[in-house]
Amino acid sequence: MWSAVGYFALFPSHLDSGLALAQMENRMFFITVIGLFVLFTRVFGQETQIERLHREVAHLVQELALMRAQQPAPSTAVDSRPATTSGAAPDSPPERQPSGHV
Repeated sequence: MWSAVGYFALFPSHLDSGLALAQMENRMFFITVIGLFVLFTRVFGQETQIERLHREVAHLVQELALMRAQQPAPSTAVDSRPATTSGAAPDSPPERQPSGHV
């Protein structure tokens, strides 16, 4: 695309055949119309690709939901932390020993 822009910038007289075909007289207006046409086609192509990606993501999410639904239920969680002698959790503060003072 940029090579075409460069070519017609170097040789603007070659646009005359396109002007005659489109029945236009102004080169700048012709270039603007062609540029808008190119931009619209590119936007349409990208919009089409985005829609296809949306459908693909929806399909993948549905497949994942079906796979998760078919898996067996997970077993009950077991506390794998090591037990302490006092029966308290390892990250809880140590218990105070009763002192002999009254």
